[in-house]
Amino acid sequence: MRQRLKERKRRVMRLIELKRLRRIRKKTVPGYTYCKNCGTKLEGMYCHCCGQYALDIYQPF
Repeated sequence: MRQRLKERKRRVMRLIELKRLRRIRKKTVPGYTYCKNCGTKLEGMYCHCCGQYALDIYQPF
């Protein structure tokens, strides 16, 4: 029983991550030029200083 629940939870989490990645891939350019976390100038999709992702900071539940 526990094994089934763990497997189901893993599948659901992978599905959520897949949908999040699809949403992110639609947007290829960040909407801002500085990191919302530390204020460093962005040079790509991630902040090179703190590792914050540049696009998807507000995720819906």
